[in-house]
Amino acid sequence: MEECSENIDVVDFCHPSLLQLIDYDKKNNTLHAHTLYSYLMNNKSKAKTALALNISRNTLIYRINQINKIIKKDLSDENFAFKLLFSYKVLEFAGEEDNVFGRKNTPMVHETRG
Repeated sequence: MEECSENIDVVDFCHPSLLQLIDYDKKNNTLHAHTLYSYLMNNKSKAKTALALNISRNTLIYRINQINKIIKKDLSDENFAFKLLFSYKVLEFAGEEDNVFGRKNTPMVHETRG
């Protein structure tokens, strides 16, 4: 990744759906990209994700439905989920966490422990 970043913008490797979601968050002052990352890092477990984000399961379901509407993709597709996670890692490598979560010093990892 480091060698690639010397010659090209690694953000170009990000899936367009994630970039679209980040853009939506910026325009609408939402944290859907943050929610999606936590959901994917918790293996799409609604219970674990809701706990990690300190929100109700119903709120999480609402957010996931909103995310599906925004990106117009199926989050149950494992290949698509992998591409999204890879995109998050590219953004992390590029130091773009602020663009994902809309604020500084928000950790990328949102997994439940145990």
